[in-house]
Amino acid sequence: AYGVFDTPLRAVLMAATPRGLCALRLLTLKTAEEHLQDLHREFPAAILEENPAALQEYADQLIRFLNQKADAFHPRIDVHGTTFQREVFAELRKLRTGETVTYA
Repeated sequence: AYGVFDTPLRAVLMAATPRGLCALRLLTLKTAEEHLQDLHREFPAAILEENPAALQEYADQLIRFLNQKADAFHPRIDVHGTTFQREVFAELRKLRTGETVTYA
């Protein structure tokens, strides 16, 4: 499922599987349609159905966080990538808002 939502930053395109959020894109210079084409290339086997209602909880969480009414944005996610990339994503989720870290 995917949907486009207005946020305090700008519109975003969100996509999710039953396991969780798999894409979150700020709609910048590209149109929503161009971002959707990118999703088709990234997830060629996926059937992308527009269903904003299925993603509303994710959008609400993001908007609360961006409006500083929540301390974190930690949705369920469905991350694909190498083992290393998944390990990096897991560590990033442990960071507190505003925290800066480096690695070597």
